[in-house]
Amino acid sequence: MTKFPYKVDTKHSYPEVCAWCDEHVGKFDHDWFRFGTDIAASLFDPNHTETYYFVQEKHAMWFRLKWG
Repeated sequence: MTKFPYKVDTKHSYPEVCAWCDEHVGKFDHDWFRFGTDIAASLFDPNHTETYYFVQEKHAMWFRLKWG
């Protein structure tokens, strides 16, 4: 994803993470992006992660420090 070159994975719950991103990073699909969750994977795979993408490297680093 060229628009969102910085990728970070997390195991944390998306409602909390998305709320944090809205508050600290900016607008969804403008400053950050998240692909939808594969519900089956999250139910059956204890190591399932969510992937978030960021426009700016500093936001990816903040995210990694908070949710990594």
